[in-house]
Amino acid sequence: MKLKVVQLSTKLPRNFRSRKVAANTNGKKKKKKRRKILEPVHRAPGEAEVTTINSYISHMLAASLGMKFCDTTRRVLMYTKHGDEHKSFYAFFRGFYPIHELCGSMTALELAKRDVLGMNLPLWRMLFPAVVFHGMANLKGMKPIFKWNSGAPWSEIQMSPWYVLGDYTLPQILAKVPPKLWFVVVGRVLGYIIKNYYMIGRHAVKRTTTFAGKNAAFSAELQAAELLKKAAKKDKS
Repeated sequence: MKLKVVQLSTKLPRNFRSRKVAANTNGKKKKKKRRKILEPVHRAPGEAEVTTINSYISHMLAASLGMKFCDTTRRVLMYTKHGDEHKSFYAFFRGFYPIHELCGSMTALELAKRDVLGMNLPLWRMLFPAVVFHGMANLKGMKPIFKWNSGAPWSEIQMSPWYVLGDYTLPQILAKVPPKLWFVVVGRVLGYIIKNYYMIGRHAVKRTTTFAGKNAAFSAELQAAELLKKAAKKDKS
């Protein structure tokens, strides 16, 4: 949903675009099949290629924060029954975990690999890291956005007000409240995003650099991988 919102709301700068072509059926009469290929975007003379992915991250974060704001606001407004206690505590900590932001950032990085670096990635591969991480969050207790109501709101944030408002010391609160393994997973995902953001930006700059009129090492590596993949398909056939 985040990817579709970004694609419908803006046109991100790119170096490559996908195009559907007829698949090779080896002369057999079958139903026409089409496959997607990546081709460089034709630019006007003097027009520079894309060497930064900041727009990918910023637009995806905007879509993620918008969806999170709507979902959080809806759930907070529904937590208004007479028996519901600590409404202010729940409203403040409801959006504590940055699940939507991290998932959107991972999808933005995969999209940048395809449209900026020219890596031929299928749609399922682009969405797979975010889907797995969001699925882990749902298993932890986070309710998906299509689930309208939540019968146990404290399971979503893994933080009960009775720990904070009770007679507990800070070390006792830290020992009870945070699910340590989950924080390790979130930290690893954040490190993955930071590392890949740096690497993709670095490769985007390198691919525009030529040495003695030849392509940069990263572009040559992609072309070699594509040729090896085509050769392997011919051998299988």
